[in-house]
Amino acid sequence: MLVVKTPFSGSKFAVFYTYLTFNRMLVLLGTDSKLYGRVMGVYLMTWSLMPMATLPMVALVDAVGAPLTVAVAGALLGAFITIMALMFPGIWHRDEKSSLFAKRQV
Repeated sequence: MLVVKTPFSGSKFAVFYTYLTFNRMLVLLGTDSKLYGRVMGVYLMTWSLMPMATLPMVALVDAVGAPLTVAVAGALLGAFITIMALMFPGIWHRDEKSSLFAKRQV
């Protein structure tokens, strides 16, 4: 297999890790300092469990095709978000004290 390297091949990793760094920073800025460990544990678990979630999707793609699989996954995600929004309505309304840019006391 021939691998073609371009001058910008390494830049995709820099962009990806910059995204990860800023995303983690924003997650921690919006979190109470007492909960950092728990929040980061759940956050990092989403990244490590992602390959396990793709296994049933691959089987579904083989059985019914990619467009239907993506549509079903999107519908399930939309249903999950709707159910969570109805079960926990207060999560969408943050007060000034828990604001993302509120003054932090460390």
